[in-house]
Amino acid sequence: RAQLPYDLDGRSSASLYIRSEREDGAVVVSNAAAVTLLAAAPGLFAFSGKEPRPGMVVHSSTDAEKSGTPVTLNSPAQAGESVTLWAAGLGAVMPSEDSSLSAAVAAGVPNPQADAAVQVPVTAIVNGILAEVLSATLPHGVIGIYEIRVTLPANLRSSTNAVLTIYQDGRQSNTITIPVNNPIN
Repeated sequence: RAQLPYDLDGRSSASLYIRSEREDGAVVVSNAAAVTLLAAAPGLFAFSGKEPRPGMVVHSSTDAEKSGTPVTLNSPAQAGESVTLWAAGLGAVMPSEDSSLSAAVAAGVPNPQADAAVQVPVTAIVNGILAEVLSATLPHGVIGIYEIRVTLPANLRSSTNAVLTIYQDGRQSNTITIPVNNPIN
């Protein structure tokens, strides 16, 4: 696994080399591999299993007792509820509005800024219905793992495997599933 530098913004391709050090101290550098660069290539975090896999999703409820607890079959998300999920590959973030923070976001270094919003907007679809994306940020102190808060559609039908996908810059993420309850239907 590797994290691409944020300062590759605006480039469409690059050469990737892998540098490794052997036990005897010798340094080995691989041949170049061509890499296509995109502004975003979203990927949602999910548990292991057969595709589509259950998503790593927690309740973002205003109910303090429920907020932050995993969305599971025994504690499904509710239609209209806000949930939090995590992703990689959402690309560059906006600079902090706090001018006292001079440190920029850099690859391999925890985000020194306050939660930084992604530059390229994120869209979410749940069972074919557009969901409101409340925020898509790189949290303070985190390296390359983005947090997305989504409000599930109020008219979403109950399902043990509602499918959720995000889109960014015309690119589709992997699909995850979440259990959803709607007492109305």
